[in-house]
Amino acid sequence: MSHRPFHALAVLVAAIALAGCIERAPGSAAHTRQRPAAASKYVVNSAVSPQVRNRAVFGGAIELIGYDLEPARVPLGETATLTFYWKAIAEVDTQYKVFVHLDGRESQGRINGDHAPAEGRYLTDSWRPGEVIRDSIRFTVPGS
Repeated sequence: MSHRPFHALAVLVAAIALAGCIERAPGSAAHTRQRPAAASKYVVNSAVSPQVRNRAVFGGAIELIGYDLEPARVPLGETATLTFYWKAIAEVDTQYKVFVHLDGRESQGRINGDHAPAEGRYLTDSWRPGEVIRDSIRFTVPGS
């Protein structure tokens, strides 16, 4: 039985991928889309400074600025929060999903944290250019 902390960021795959084929109705425009009331909970100051900076751009429309992991080292059986900071660069007509796979050492296995951003309450097709969106997920590292 190993008591070494799970190295959650040993392999971190964060990609935004198509969650379905969704088209905007003909004649509709992005500025007429209703902004969910929950949006303000997830939109943060654009000067955010994550622990780890990434600057990966997906489809020329969404940028992963970086992420925070609290705590930075997660012991077996403990829970952590991984927070991504996404920036909307352009309007997005599709709802995307975030794929997160965290690999541990040796036989600790993989944690699958795939999810809709912002707890499914502020989806990518509602994001406005220039906004920075905080997207947190909690996970528990498998025990021994």
